[in-house]
Amino acid sequence: MIRYFKLSSIAVTFYWCVYALEIHGGIKLEFSGDEIDAYTNGLFMCNHICNIDFLILSSIAYRKGMLSFLKYLAKKELTYIPFFGFPGMVLSEMILLNRNWQTDQSEIQNKIYSLLKDNIPCYLIIFPEGTRLNAQKLKMANDFAKERNLKETEKVVLPRVKGLKLIMDSLKNLLNTKNPTKNHTKNNSSINENHNNEIDNAKDQFKMEGINTVYDITFGYPPNLNFVKEKQNAKSIYPILDVIDLLMNLAQGVKICVNVKKIKLETIPTENEETFKDWIYERFYRKDEMLKEMEVNANRKLKKWKEDKQSEMNDSSLLYITQKELSEMYEFVGEKVVDEPLRFVPFWKRIKL
Repeated sequence: MIRYFKLSSIAVTFYWCVYALEIHGGIKLEFSGDEIDAYTNGLFMCNHICNIDFLILSSIAYRKGMLSFLKYLAKKELTYIPFFGFPGMVLSEMILLNRNWQTDQSEIQNKIYSLLKDNIPCYLIIFPEGTRLNAQKLKMANDFAKERNLKETEKVVLPRVKGLKLIMDSLKNLLNTKNPTKNHTKNNSSINENHNNEIDNAKDQFKMEGINTVYDITFGYPPNLNFVKEKQNAKSIYPILDVIDLLMNLAQGVKICVNVKKIKLETIPTENEETFKDWIYERFYRKDEMLKEMEVNANRKLKKWKEDKQSEMNDSSLLYITQKELSEMYEFVGEKVVDEPLRFVPFWKRIKL
């Protein structure tokens, strides 16, 4: 009963994130790359641009029947945020960090083992950059890169390595342990029974075999329309978009691009720290190139739009462009768009009396 109450509270918390983003806020999500498996555990590593990232991940989980099972690696201070921090993060028993490696190390290992030994469904989510992107943090990251003769970035911050490697090592160790959930059959049956509402009577579809898939997620935001009109181009270090814009209904027409790359955990080189560091840096250099190419492509389209307006109205200013028109100029170049419609059901219609 307690577990059922917790799962229900978590689902309701993140349910409102989905509602705020796509229903009330009017945000469109465009997915590209690989498809995310439904009812299946996964490790998600994402670039971190702004607070909207959390809402997008809730929308992904909602589409895949995993809304009650989001597990973030997050700093403890976030638990003080009303509604999202409590009940969301507290009741879901997320991996909360003090940013002290000595204590965080054991917390990460213990929480991962606790989750997977009981065969609990899980979307484990980490932002390897450890911070949201802004001009100051990007400069600090590039100063760090210069000191170590690393390539500098423009759209992402180079990731922190130790925590992510520890997570992947822990997941691999659990997968390599023979039948780690053998003695938990009875417990699993009880857990699955209580998940009825969350997965709409599809509990048999869960494939709970630890976590053996990593999803490399890249978020691409268009700049805010007023920002573009002021600067007269589509270039921005980070978007001028926040949760308050959603609540005030100021983000109608915004399209956010979500690129997914599916990677088998066993193929990731975690045996050697330097090799793993090279691998994860390459993943973020790839994100950086994708986001830069997105911007160049958008500016090309914006230039053409201005030329067309010049010939039609003898006015090439951006006074007449809409947020929707601007957002449609943004896409991940060369990536196949994946159809991921939102089938949103109001929660009161899901309750069976």
